[in-house]
Amino acid sequence: MASSQLSVMVQPPTGRRFAADVPLRIGVAVGTFAALPYIHLQLEARKRLYPNVPLLVHDDHSPKRAELNALCTQYGADFTCNDSRHPPHKGDLTVFVSGLQWARERRLDLLVKLSRRFLPIIPWADSLAQLAIKSQYATFNSWTKTFNFGFRSECVGMAVRDWVQEQSAISARITEPGTPFVEAFIHGIARRLAQRNGEEAKTYDRTVGERPPAFSGYAVWDFMGTDRATRYPGFLWHNSSQADDYHALSREWGLPYNARDFNDPNQGFGNAPPRNLIEIAERYPRTDKRLAKHGYVRHYEEVFGSVRDRVQSVLEIGVDSGDSLRMWRDWLPSAQIIGIDNRAHSCVNEQRIRTIKGEQQDLQLVPLLRAAAPGGFDIVIDDGSHQSAHQIASFTNLFPLVKRGGWYVIEDLHASYHSRFNRDGVPSIMQFLAKALDTLNANGAWVSASTPVAGQADFSEVRFFRSIVFIRK
Repeated sequence: MASSQLSVMVQPPTGRRFAADVPLRIGVAVGTFAALPYIHLQLEARKRLYPNVPLLVHDDHSPKRAELNALCTQYGADFTCNDSRHPPHKGDLTVFVSGLQWARERRLDLLVKLSRRFLPIIPWADSLAQLAIKSQYATFNSWTKTFNFGFRSECVGMAVRDWVQEQSAISARITEPGTPFVEAFIHGIARRLAQRNGEEAKTYDRTVGERPPAFSGYAVWDFMGTDRATRYPGFLWHNSSQADDYHALSREWGLPYNARDFNDPNQGFGNAPPRNLIEIAERYPRTDKRLAKHGYVRHYEEVFGSVRDRVQSVLEIGVDSGDSLRMWRDWLPSAQIIGIDNRAHSCVNEQRIRTIKGEQQDLQLVPLLRAAAPGGFDIVIDDGSHQSAHQIASFTNLFPLVKRGGWYVIEDLHASYHSRFNRDGVPSIMQFLAKALDTLNANGAWVSASTPVAGQADFSEVRFFRSIVFIRK
């Protein structure tokens, strides 16, 4: 009897998804690997702010799973755990499968999947229920202006009757080879489910106005805001909050943690990137930055090693296999990585990695890049065509997008001494940089503010190594 009731429940809805006269049953599934202090905050937030909402913690087989289970029992929450550890990003998908199964068994109407560091600090359940009834959508989400993602995976509201139909598709993606781009994959499902929308959902769309296709497939949940990197009053999130913010809240709520406990969510057990870029580069044999090739990694380590945890945005010209972008992703734990390449086979789009197709010297790329990183880039790297004309055009166009204190890097300066990279009477990149050095030193303390200096540039430091230069804004 129970089995037949469940089968009826998971049939695709027709007409209205949610009745206006029946309170919606909402649950939360939090995905984690270890992160005991963060999960303790999640459980305490539920106790204080939405105590009637059932909560599941799903762990990706971390060494902290027994402690997590005990903590969930203490707070009256449920706990599940994978049988073994999954590769990065695939573990993120397992909480959707486990959470939807749990929600179906509890006969919930709505499931909210939260990442471990997406911590609501205000009541939110009523706003979601009202949006669900008003919009009649199957998915509730938002976009992020930073890096121009049309969907976010840290907080996803789902109509259980629709989304349980997608469990097998999600499970299949977990077992398939390759690293999933979680935001794009889940967004694809949301778009597919939106094709089932009834007339009320279409009426809602007409009411709120047409959205760009990149932001389609879901009803916009205002609670989430529209930018990962902007601090909103309703939640803490690691792209816009610091570890100290979580610690401060834990102290306010009387939880037994110190500031250091929030520095590494994986608590020393996860896939936290090693400190050494040289070792990381060896995972990616197709990047020529490795020691065995050009050896640039030692210079990146020297210049950026002390600030790597604070880097939020990287742009690299020249993608090729994508191994360099993956190397940056592994080394820079908080950074979104953007690549530019003019070849279709080099369009790499994975977790925290996005590629824009285009010519590096094309001025029309600038507005696309401004939209991708509204706050600017911490690091821009030119490993593109090595044509001096392209390098100079790229520097002229893209250096204004570098944040104050950020760096612009040009690789493979040895190309400047080969005729095939210097054509049409354009100065070589080394001649261009020599002029930049003149500018840097001519604008010294003895030059009056009224003295015009040709080619004055907005930079404060230039560091040369063999075949590579780092220019600081």
